[in-house]
Amino acid sequence: MKLKVRRITIWRVNGAYRLQAASEIAVGNLLEGRVQSMIVFGEWNLKGRVLGFYQSSQGYEDVVARRATGGDSLLVEKPMSYAAVITPTTSLRATVDMAREISDCLGVEFAGATRIGPMTLSAGVIEFIGDFTLDSLVDCSKVIARKPRIVERDPPEARITEVARAYATRSWIHYDGASSLPMVGEAVRGDYRVRIGVSLFEDKFISTARIDGNFYAAPPAEPYSTIAGIQGMPLGDQVFLALEARFSAGLELYGIEPEDITLALKKAVGLYDE
Repeated sequence: MKLKVRRITIWRVNGAYRLQAASEIAVGNLLEGRVQSMIVFGEWNLKGRVLGFYQSSQGYEDVVARRATGGDSLLVEKPMSYAAVITPTTSLRATVDMAREISDCLGVEFAGATRIGPMTLSAGVIEFIGDFTLDSLVDCSKVIARKPRIVERDPPEARITEVARAYATRSWIHYDGASSLPMVGEAVRGDYRVRIGVSLFEDKFISTARIDGNFYAAPPAEPYSTIAGIQGMPLGDQVFLALEARFSAGLELYGIEPEDITLALKKAVGLYDE
């Protein structure tokens, strides 16, 4: 899928958290109309496990970072190249399709993908961590544009340093996920999975609910807020219908379906008969 992108702006940045921060700022630039498309490129210098946005850190002792995109964890054992491709998109599925096309061209599996912003002007974000060069990535940019003009610009260093602090915090990197709660259910669809964890008050109202998995979603934070929205509701058909409706309206999922989430919840509370 090629959109009307005639120019790709490149920022070179080094350092794992600074790269994540630069990617966040680049998304804002695209949504504000300052750029048509961007590539943030540099060296990822952290060795250890990089989690997808929805993954639990429980059970891992080597977690060093969390991406702002979904998907599986990635174990980085040496300094590698990082790139975020930020470009206009029409949907989450279109973004994942672009990610797969670039991956096929680049020979490196994409780390994660999401869509940010209103449907009228959305930014597709595709992250790569692996052995590749900027030149090879630019060559593969034909997936998003025909013969684009490549422009390198100096990144906003002070702003990047400021934003990078948040990506280095424990509260961002570590998330206990569903398994930290007493009742946990899982649904699997192919290579993708979702888990729901809950705790209940004595009167069978939902006290706490959490979600984790390796799926993709857009807007990216919506699965967390949607699951939090069932807290305080009575356990029963109403909560299952409300949950599936919320995940069906205004929220894009890739890898799982809304019914997988309600299935995981039913398994968690013992209301699913196989």
